[in-house]
Amino acid sequence: MPEAESSGGVWADDETGVSVVADLPREELLPGHHAPSSIYLGPGDAPGVGFKIAAADAAQFVGRPLADLHAHEVDEVYLVVTPGLHFDVETDRGSVEVRSPVSVRIPAGTPHRFVVREARTSPCPFLAILLESSS
Repeated sequence: MPEAESSGGVWADDETGVSVVADLPREELLPGHHAPSSIYLGPGDAPGVGFKIAAADAAQFVGRPLADLHAHEVDEVYLVVTPGLHFDVETDRGSVEVRSPVSVRIPAGTPHRFVVREARTSPCPFLAILLESSS
C-alpha cells in the first residue's frame, strides 16, 4: 500500500486516485489580516477544489481581533468544531455573538472580522473556508 509522504508539493497516487498535499501549512497574507494566514488547501492543490481553507489557533487571539474589518469577493465560512470557543462576528452593520461548535457564513462583500472572547482549549483550531467564485 502506498504511503503518503511529506516530500513536498502535491502528488497523486495513480493506483488509488488519492491526491496528497504536503508541506503544510503554506503562509499567505490575506487582505485585512495582521499576519499571514496558514493555508491548508486551495484551488491549485487538487483538481476540482473550489475553495481555500485557512486555519488559526483562536486561543492566541483572546480579546483582540485577528484582522481589521475586511471583505472578500467570495463567501466565507467559519467552521469551529472544538467546543469552548466564544467569539463575536463583527460586521459593518453590527455584531453576532457565537459559541462553538458552530459554522458561520459571511456573504461575499460583507465587511467583517471576528474577536475571540474566550477559548477554553489551546490550541483551539478555527477554520476559515473561502469559497471560489462561480463566475
